Amino acid sequence: MRRGGWRKRAENDGWEKWGGYMAAKVQKLEEQFRTDAALQKDGTSSTIFSGVAIYVNGYTDPSAEELRKLMMLHGGQYHVYYSRSKTTHIIATNLPNA
Repeated sequence: MRRGGWRKRAENDGWEKWGGYMAAKVQKLEEQFRTDAALQKDGTSSTIFSGVAIYVNGYTDPSAEELRKLMMLHGGQYHVYYSRSKTTHIIATNLPNA
């Protein structure tokens, strides 16, 4: 019986790097956002949010879904997961003291 056989097979499943699953998930969500944005835009939308990438933390008014649609229609990006290197603005109702 070969020892560690399942580990060797698991290493070749495409997720072998640490964080590979989350990186693939975030990339998929970004691609879905871009695809949806292209379908939602019409001739009246602007690019006022071009270069702006938001992350919504918690309950907000307007809702996270409304903010997502606004970003989609006006050239911005919406991040489901916070990215220190990509997110330019965090929108939150409450902030911690620290």
